[in-house]
Amino acid sequence: MATGAVGVVSLSVPINRLDPAGQGIALMAAMAAIAIINIVSVADVVRLLVDMAVIFRAVTLRLSRLAVPIAAFSSIWALLVVTFGSLYRIADGLSTHALFHGPAGPIRIDFSDALHFSVVTLSSVGYGDIQPVDDGIRVLASIQMLFAQLLLLFGFYEIMRGSRAGVPDGPRDPPKTERHLAQNDAQVEGLTASRTHHYTDAPHLPHGAPQGQRPGAAGD
Repeated sequence: MATGAVGVVSLSVPINRLDPAGQGIALMAAMAAIAIINIVSVADVVRLLVDMAVIFRAVTLRLSRLAVPIAAFSSIWALLVVTFGSLYRIADGLSTHALFHGPAGPIRIDFSDALHFSVVTLSSVGYGDIQPVDDGIRVLASIQMLFAQLLLLFGFYEIMRGSRAGVPDGPRDPPKTERHLAQNDAQVEGLTASRTHHYTDAPHLPHGAPQGQRPGAAGD
C-alpha cells in the first residue's frame, strides 16, 4: 500500500512538465521512498535469513564433527552384514537339509537371501519372511544380535563424543594476558631489588670478623 501510494502521488503530480533536472530529482525521490519502504518491510525477512544462515553453519559444523563416527559406524555395520551373510550362506550350502523356513516351508537361501536375513537380524526388524530353524543358525543369529547391540552402543557413544568436540568440559583458568605478565615481572623485580638493597646497605665487615657480627649470623 505504501509503494502504491508513492506511485499514485508520482502520477498525480505533473512531474512531466518539469525540466529534465527536476524530473530526475523527482524520480530519485520516489525511488528513495520506495527503497525505504522495502528496507522497513524486509527487515524481518533479512533477520530470518541471517538466523537461518547461523543455524545452518552450526549444523554444518556439527555434521563435520560427526562425519568420522558416522563413517566408522556404517563401515562396521556393513562389515557385520557381509560377514554374517556369508556365514549363513556357507552353513546352508554345507548342510544336508534346509536351515531356514519361508512362508511356504523349508527353503534354500542364496547369497542375496542370506544378506537380507543378515540385515534384518542386525537391524532387529524381524520381518519373518525367512526364519532360522536350526539350532546352530539360531546361535549364530543370537551372536549377530549381540554384535548389533554393541555396535549400537559404540555408535551412540562416538556420535555423542563427536557432537561435544570442541566444547570445554568445565571452567578453566583464563590465559595470562600481557598485563598479568607485566605485573608478575614487576613483582619479581621489586622483590629482587629489595633483597639487593638490604644486603648492599649492610655495614662492611672484614673477612676476619667474628661470626656473630656478620649479617644473618643469628639467623644461621
